[in-house]
Amino acid sequence: MSCRILLQKVFSSITMRGVMFDYGTRRNIQIHSRLGILHRTVQLAIICYIIIYVLIINKGYQSFDYSALSSSTTKVKGTGLTDLTDRPVWDAVDLLIPSQSNGGFFLATNLVITKNQTQRHCAESQDITESYCRADADCWPQGRAYQLGHGVTTGVCNTSTNTCMIRSWCDLERDDISMEHRVNFTDKFTVFIKNHVHFPKYRVSKSNLMSRTNEDYLRACYKSLSPDKHCPIFKIKHIVNLAHTNNDEALASEIWKSGGVIAIRIKWDCNLDLSAECEPEYIFNRVDSSTGYNTRIPVYYYKNKTTYRELIKAYGILFKIETEAKARKFDIINLLLNTGSGLGLLGLSSVICDAVLTYVHRHRDYYKQHTTQNLPKRPPQKSMVRATGQKHVYVIDNSDSSSSSEC
Repeated sequence: MSCRILLQKVFSSITMRGVMFDYGTRRNIQIHSRLGILHRTVQLAIICYIIIYVLIINKGYQSFDYSALSSSTTKVKGTGLTDLTDRPVWDAVDLLIPSQSNGGFFLATNLVITKNQTQRHCAESQDITESYCRADADCWPQGRAYQLGHGVTTGVCNTSTNTCMIRSWCDLERDDISMEHRVNFTDKFTVFIKNHVHFPKYRVSKSNLMSRTNEDYLRACYKSLSPDKHCPIFKIKHIVNLAHTNNDEALASEIWKSGGVIAIRIKWDCNLDLSAECEPEYIFNRVDSSTGYNTRIPVYYYKNKTTYRELIKAYGILFKIETEAKARKFDIINLLLNTGSGLGLLGLSSVICDAVLTYVHRHRDYYKQHTTQNLPKRPPQKSMVRATGQKHVYVIDNSDSSSSSEC
C-alpha cells in the first residue's frame, strides 16, 4: 500500500460530510427491574413540582413589579362630646392633630387641659429630684435647665415646696386623672381613605375607588350592617376591633383612654392578565404593645396685652397607613426560563436510580459488570522495527499482532 493511498484513507475520515452529518450517542442498557418505578416516580414528582409550585404557586409564567409608587389621603368626620362646660363639643377639626397628614392621622380620644398659662416664675415640680432644695445655695445657678425640668432656673429656692424656682409657662402642667376629659362618641367617627398606586414597569395606575364608587354608594356602604370590602369608608370602632384580633376587650377599651398606634395596611396583588381592575385588601394591626400614645397641643391667645397658653395633652389613636403593592403579568421569557430549569431536574431521576443500582441494590455486582467497562491504565503501544540493510519499515501493533502495513 503506497503512502498516497494511506494518506487518502486517513484524511478521508476528516471530511466536511463527517463533521456535519455524523452524530454519536452513548450506549443505553435496558434494565427490567422494579427500579423503573422509582425512576418514573421521581420524574413524576419533578413534573408536579414544576407545574404546581413553580408555575401555579410562584406564578413562574409571569413577571412581577414590586416598585409601586403609592399615596394615601384621609378624611375624618364625626362629632364628640366632653364634660367641659366652656367647650363641650369637639368635632373632627378639633380632634385631628395635625389636621392634615399624609399617610396617617391622629384622633384624640382623651384630653388633659392646663389653662391660663403665662410665662412667669413658679416652683419646679416635685417630681424633678434635682430641684429639691432647703436654701438658695442648693439650687443651680441662674440660666440653666434641668434635664427633665419644665423651665430655666433662677437660683432661688421656694421653701414652701422645697423646690427651686424656674421661669416657665406657669402654672405647670398636671397630668392628673382627675383632670381628664374623655371625648365621647369618637368610636362613631368615620374615616374615608383614598389610596392610589402606580406600577411604572407596566405603566398602570390603580385606586381603591372603584368604577362603581359614587356619592350614593359611599353614603350607603358605611351604614351597612355587614362591612363591604370594597367600601373605602371605615368606622373607627370597626378598625379598633379588627386590630385586636386576640379579642382582648380590656386592651381594646384601654386604647380609648391611654391611646395607641394602629397600622392600616393596604395590600395590592394585581393580576393584569385576568382583569384590568384589581381590588385592595385592608389589614389592621395594633403595633404599640399597649404602651399608649399621646401628644401635646398649645393654643395661644392674648388678653390684657399678655400672652396666654392653653396646653392640651391629648391621648388618642395614631393610625399609620402603609401600602404594599405588586403587579404581575404574563412573560414568555420567564415561562421558558422556569420551565427549562425545572425540566433540567429530570436528570436527577437517573442519578438517583444509578446510585441505588450501584451501591444499594442486592444485585449491584451483577449490574456493575454490564454497566461498567474497565479500561487498562495505558493505551496499547506500537513499536517500530527497522530491518537492517533494507529500505522497508514494519509497524508492529502489540495489541493485534496480525495487523501490519508497509510504506
